[in-house]
Amino acid sequence: MADESNEKPSGPFEEPDKTTDVTFVVEERKLYFNKTILMISSPVFERMFTADFKEKDAKEIPLPGKKFVDMVALLQQIHPVHCAQPITDTTLAQVLPLADEYQMEAVRKKCEQYIGTQMEIKKTELSNDTLLFYLCMCEQHQMKLHRERLLQLGAERRESDLEKSRYFDSVPSTAMRDLLIRRCKSLERFVYGNADNFKVLSAVVVHLREKCETDCNVFRCSTVCKTCIGRKEKAAVDDLRKNQMKPPAF
Repeated sequence: MADESNEKPSGPFEEPDKTTDVTFVVEERKLYFNKTILMISSPVFERMFTADFKEKDAKEIPLPGKKFVDMVALLQQIHPVHCAQPITDTTLAQVLPLADEYQMEAVRKKCEQYIGTQMEIKKTELSNDTLLFYLCMCEQHQMKLHRERLLQLGAERRESDLEKSRYFDSVPSTAMRDLLIRRCKSLERFVYGNADNFKVLSAVVVHLREKCETDCNVFRCSTVCKTCIGRKEKAAVDDLRKNQMKPPAF
């Protein structure tokens, strides 16, 4: 007698039930599902099962190029019993490309809502990895709702920090271009908006350096004292900051 305790338990959709009327073959494994649910969720599947396609009456439908775990994650999002499964960063990357391919707008909207919720919860604590990952997803799958906010958040981060992210090279060129344009505009506004303050600061620093060489009342150094100059320059900068001169991150 076989030891049933050693049998691997089946996962979602790996066993047929009374509603099963279509079988997908993914990575040599079978997924049992229901055509009506698929047709309600996807116009692609609706055409597949109603038009004159070979899949219409096929007992098994192979899905070459698809990953088993990704298809399970997608089907969980549309099945009435499993649709309460939450979207996570992992499932977002799994289901969004498939939701695009099969035109499942409800799943796309759920993914978009998840990104918005995470941005609201984490706000400025959103890591560079997460920020660029969400930007990749929005750009690659044409989700415009949160794109602008993600670009603005990225423009406020140091480029040297963003470059360290594992997703930096994955960001589409169009999104990276728009991010850098926003950063340049932010720096321009800061520079041009504080041009007069920069002139004053420059004059103050020059004056302090000259005065320190001849009239140092702190350390009475015979040569230019870097400590003294540093303290006075810091005082000048602090004074400008009190006047709401707030530089962006460099």
